Amino acid sequence: MPADPRRRRAARHAQPAGVPGQQPRRKEPITVERITDAALEVVATQGYDALTMRSVAAVLDTGPASLYAHVVNKADIDELIIGRLCARLVLPEPDPATWREQILDVCAQIRDQYLSYPGVSRAALAMAATNLDVLRVNESMLAILLAGGIDPRTAAWAIDALFLYVGAYTLEASLVAQRQSQPVRGRASPPLRRGG
Repeated sequence: MPADPRRRRAARHAQPAGVPGQQPRRKEPITVERITDAALEVVATQGYDALTMRSVAAVLDTGPASLYAHVVNKADIDELIIGRLCARLVLPEPDPATWREQILDVCAQIRDQYLSYPGVSRAALAMAATNLDVLRVNESMLAILLAGGIDPRTAAWAIDALFLYVGAYTLEASLVAQRQSQPVRGRASPPLRRGG
């Protein structure tokens, strides 16, 4: 004899569809941190050219529209990822005796971060910095140059030039690496030889 309809309904609602006894997995909420992580994952695995709102949303298993509650647009994501990379830098206490080595070390750290994410320096070259982590690096570099006795105006120009130099160098390096990893197109294949 079939069970009472109320009992069947209660039993149906007590067990989620799928594996008996297993609760459905809730998606982790989307946050700015997760969006930044996903964007860096896209750049690390597919290159900067693949970074779009859609590609970030795909990593998060959601639609692009859900990202707009947390970021304004792709330029906002660009600034977040450059800020994340700048947050990883170890900035020294300015030392007048070693200021040249210190400024070179900061530039080398920026270079290494950019090279870890193919093409990401394009984002850095295109943005006007407002991210606090990027500004923290700028201020640290300024303090190092001032400790070295560099005139404040010259130091400010030097910081801009250093960021541009490191960005251009890493962009060129990533473009060369990309070209070397792609098959050469447009060349005719050598003719096949018949055995014998």
